Amino acid sequence: MSVITKIVRQKKHKDRYSIFLDETYAFSVAEEVLIHFQLTKGKQLSETEITNITKKDDYSKAYTAALRYLGYRMRTIQEMEAYLHKQDIPQTWIERIIVTLLDEGFLDDAVFANAFVRDRIHQTSKGPKVIEQELAKKGIKKEIIKQALEQYTFDKQYDIALKWLQKERRKKAKHAHKKQEEQLKIKLLQKGFQQDVIQEVFTENEPDFDEDREAVLFEKQAEKLYRKHSRKLAGFDLEMKLKTSLFQRGFQAEMIDNYIQKIRMNQEEEIDE
Repeated sequence: MSVITKIVRQKKHKDRYSIFLDETYAFSVAEEVLIHFQLTKGKQLSETEITNITKKDDYSKAYTAALRYLGYRMRTIQEMEAYLHKQDIPQTWIERIIVTLLDEGFLDDAVFANAFVRDRIHQTSKGPKVIEQELAKKGIKKEIIKQALEQYTFDKQYDIALKWLQKERRKKAKHAHKKQEEQLKIKLLQKGFQQDVIQEVFTENEPDFDEDREAVLFEKQAEKLYRKHSRKLAGFDLEMKLKTSLFQRGFQAEMIDNYIQKIRMNQEEEIDE
């Protein structure tokens, strides 16, 4: 048997105490462990009791680490399990800690999911499909995700998608009007918005068509393509290559045909000279 000869509160960790057995430092414990085992000066401890005390304190440290991890932000059950595993905490203790945190309300995947969706709605321009994927990666069950996403209504999706679309349309365009609109639709799909939401946003909010801007973009692209392909192609082959390339870039057929006609006239004039 060993005797507790001194108990000292630690200076750096006010909630922990150093235990001295037979005038020699033996171990330290959290205040709750000190109280639980009623550790006082003069108390005798067997080897079994010392083992139980240190195990209890190790578990207390693990639980405190879990609470500290929750202190930064809310966590999912999966995130907590992964964190505790990284701390080399025994699986049986992890399971026990998770159950305790659930019972005390510190862990709640439904609450987490609802808060997560709410934050994404207010702070990002992400659609529900992307948010669903993010929650799934965090280990949230499908039924919980589905319920949380109910707050992301059609109207909210519409408002956020429209706000994003209007912002993107104000940026200096590098592509033809048609091509630009197609790319914006694709981006909204990639951001996770539903097809019917995207369709309604574009149907009810058609952009102004700037003919002058379109003409400038066309002229720039057409001349660039002509310089590129006229080195290896001529005649019909060159015309078809230019038509295909300009059409793929979203320019109108009338503009393309007029440009091709212009090329033919220039070539005829060169031949006459």
